[in-house]
Amino acid sequence: MRDTNGLQTTITLSPVNRVDQTLSLELGLQMALPMPDQAEHLPDQIEAFVHEGGLEIERRLFQAFVEKADQELVLQWRQGEGGAGIRLRGTRPFTFKTTIGEVTVQRSRIEHKKDGRRWRCRRRPPWNTSHQLHITQNLRTRRSGKGSRNRRRAHATHEVGSLGSALEWGFSHTRGRLHRWMAMK
Repeated sequence: MRDTNGLQTTITLSPVNRVDQTLSLELGLQMALPMPDQAEHLPDQIEAFVHEGGLEIERRLFQAFVEKADQELVLQWRQGEGGAGIRLRGTRPFTFKTTIGEVTVQRSRIEHKKDGRRWRCRRRPPWNTSHQLHITQNLRTRRSGKGSRNRRRAHATHEVGSLGSALEWGFSHTRGRLHRWMAMK
């Protein structure tokens, strides 16, 4: 459960299952938020609560799927060096910086039975992650495309892919705050 300015979210996830090349899980959600005053900002306040709850769901899903992928990687390496096998040495937290915020996952640590050499899954070549922190490519792309601070604060309009000119979204800067908006054309 997470409490943010009165917002409470309880997210329950079933274990992640793998069938062939498909990962699946079931998600349960309970949200409670304080009823804002009946004023002009009510829709904005509810939107902020819903947005925060949605981000929390995305972070939990990312965590569950990455941890499952890590377990699958350990299974691929279970033969170890020279077929002697491996020994699990517990887990260690590893942080991903993503477009949905920072997500800490538990990564497996292993030891090769042949020579006792310890090896963390995060240092294996398939994922190409650093030692303690990984910034996802989606976040790198988003950051590199924003440009200067002044351009970020300026009013920007973008057309949304397949919806073409029917839908616009953008950012505007008013009263010291950056606001996201979406509108039909």
